[in-house]
Amino acid sequence: MVHMRSSARSSHALGAWSLYADNKIDKSPLDSGFDALSEGKDSESEDTMAEAERARSKRRKIAEGRFGTSGVDGDGKGIEKLEVTIKDKMPACDDWGPEDENRSFRPTVTVTFEGAHIFAGIRKMVGVGIIDGLAMPSWMTGEDGVNVAVVKDRRVLKRADRWY
Repeated sequence: MVHMRSSARSSHALGAWSLYADNKIDKSPLDSGFDALSEGKDSESEDTMAEAERARSKRRKIAEGRFGTSGVDGDGKGIEKLEVTIKDKMPACDDWGPEDENRSFRPTVTVTFEGAHIFAGIRKMVGVGIIDGLAMPSWMTGEDGVNVAVVKDRRVLKRADRWY
């Protein structure tokens, strides 16, 4: 009874997740498969390693340019949750024929980031190449100064009456 109803790991991770709670699989199901600490430590040739180091340096510079002095662990400016609802119009597909307003659609997608310091985590992901820092929207860097927002037609709406 204690095992099934207590606060033990196995009682809260049922089904497919129980493998992780019982430590039968070492890797987390949420792991991206990218280990930032072991990046570039393979037995690569010197040319490939030099190229990888140039790419890392470029990504770090992009992260510094996009985030500036913010988005650093321990800066005291971290937020723990960022929720953005994206309502961008999707372009008409080529299979549908010529582009037509009636054939396009506007899905609603809500993206929620949670953690100790959202922007520090996003900055780290830019630095290691998980997120493209050049194509990343401004709301992912904290430039817009929001932690709950609606993005419509690639612009962050600030007024609640314009959200919907």
